[in-house]
Amino acid sequence: MKFKYTFLILLVFFLAPCKALAQTKELCELPLKLKQSTPGVVTDQTISMKGLTTPSLWWTLEQFDPFSGQFVKSWFAYPEEQRIDLIVNRQLWALMNYAQRYSYVNKVGAVAREYQYSLRILTLPKHCLATYTCQTTSDSTQNCQIHFDSFGVQGMSKKKQ
Repeated sequence: MKFKYTFLILLVFFLAPCKALAQTKELCELPLKLKQSTPGVVTDQTISMKGLTTPSLWWTLEQFDPFSGQFVKSWFAYPEEQRIDLIVNRQLWALMNYAQRYSYVNKVGAVAREYQYSLRILTLPKHCLATYTCQTTSDSTQNCQIHFDSFGVQGMSKKKQ
């Protein structure tokens, strides 16, 4: 009987990350709609005459940009899909170490979460560098996860001489 419970605990422990990785892979494979005029898509060029555009990311991206406004090239928010895509400068991403990348994704992801959006960090052509996703549990708490593409742009280690 003890073996049965141990097996179930191990199964849940190992399947939860697999499920999250599968969801991240699915999120990364979603199409990138780069046309500024796509109906319903909010971009860095969208202006509302009635009030703040939702989601409003201008101040957030300016506040957290580690490269004085040069890091994010553009962004797209898909209200129907509840997703934000940030197109970032590949060379600047490569200059950041793991802690800097994590900090940036976590800060911007927390703002996306406030709007109930997931976040993708991408470079062009479409290469998914990181995702920030949240799932609401049965007790109304949110389980948020950050995933990085381990095969993406390097920059976390220095060359040995």
